[in-house]
Amino acid sequence: MTGEELERAIDILLKSQANLEAQSARTGEQLRQLTVRVGSLADIQTNLVQVVMQHIEEQRRINTSLRETDAALARLGESLFASHARLSDSLFGSNESLRASQESQAQIGESLRASQESQAQVNESLSASQESLSAALAELAARQARTEDALARLADAQVSTERRLEMLIKIVEEGRGGG
Repeated sequence: MTGEELERAIDILLKSQANLEAQSARTGEQLRQLTVRVGSLADIQTNLVQVVMQHIEEQRRINTSLRETDAALARLGESLFASHARLSDSLFGSNESLRASQESQAQIGESLRASQESQAQVNESLSASQESLSAALAELAARQARTEDALARLADAQVSTERRLEMLIKIVEEGRGGG
């Protein structure tokens, strides 16, 4: 091998090394971006878990409220039944019994209104939780798709880098064998 051929081989090796280092830097940047995306995915998953936990807590409060409403309705029903029995005993002749019945009916009406308001709040809360959960899931799916794209590009870059490295090794080995 002449000096000129040796210089060209060294020049090729240096250029290949520079290209390989540039490719390595790009790969490093892609890995950094992928790390950021994976971290972002973890944040989304954390937010999703928080939304689900809030939904569960809200459902627990709703269930408690419904149990309390059911118990109040049962008490009111018993009260109404007792009032009705008293009214039947006095043959609807007593103003006091009539007033107690009206009070019981007013309590029932108030309890029903409170129950309806509670149910409306439950429905609003469930709707908001479902919307939040849907939005979080959509964002998670979009980020996962972007992450998969980045991984595919990274894999392609790695294959290209490996091919170039194999070519460089082959050139170096041929240079050694020929000289």
